[in-house]
Amino acid sequence: MLDNLIDWRLELTLQERLTRRQAMAYFVDEAPLTLAVALAPWIALLWLMH
Repeated sequence: MLDNLIDWRLELTLQERLTRRQAMAYFVDEAPLTLAVALAPWIALLWLMH
């Protein structure tokens, strides 16, 4: 019983770690696009004011 509980907890921890890693990888993949979208209006404004 206790072994099963420990195994389950270990598996959950590994799953959480994997999910977190996938989320981080997705964020890193999307970061340049997000940054470009966020900066585009400011770049356009500076370009227009130039």
